[in-house]
Amino acid sequence: SRSFVFIISDFNVAGYQKDLSALAFKHDVVAIRLVNASCFGLKKMGAVLFHDYETSFSSIVNTSYKSFAEKRKADFINELDEWKEFCFASHIHPLIINSDDDVIQELSHFFSSYKRL
Repeated sequence: SRSFVFIISDFNVAGYQKDLSALAFKHDVVAIRLVNASCFGLKKMGAVLFHDYETSFSSIVNTSYKSFAEKRKADFINELDEWKEFCFASHIHPLIINSDDDVIQELSHFFSSYKRL
């Protein structure tokens, strides 16, 4: 029998698509992506060392550059659009929740407009 499955994540890991698609084949899946203001841009802090603990990649980035802020925002919006496209193509219900928003209100709104894909 089909079940409702909720996946809550920032989806910032490689290779989740195959398993998530397989799950959606058998169940109704709601992918809840958590975001916050830092996803769209960072405060101007000058040169900052970024380190990815999953890949061990490090880089120094000057966050004061306007071009850096614009590119970060555009890249993240593009990433969200691609994620939503993947979800719809895989019959997964995408839901983006900002950590600053009222989660209960966002979920209530989602369920009031829920339609099976």
